[in-house]
Amino acid sequence: MDVPELLRRAACHVPVAVTGEAGITVADANEYLDHDEWEIALDILVELGDAYRTETAFWELLAEAARMM
Repeated sequence: MDVPELLRRAACHVPVAVTGEAGITVADANEYLDHDEWEIALDILVELGDAYRTETAFWELLAEAARMM
């Protein structure tokens, strides 16, 4: 599995309605992934994970993506 796929799988764990402090959403993370901006997508997903109670699998996917980056 590659980094974008890991991040996209993690994004699936966050409901569409969840927003971060600046109003960012999982759609923003996906848009950055579409443009190969993996680091920004990862940062957004971390922020969303802090804003929403996510499952352990979410954090494991992000950790694996970070290790691969």
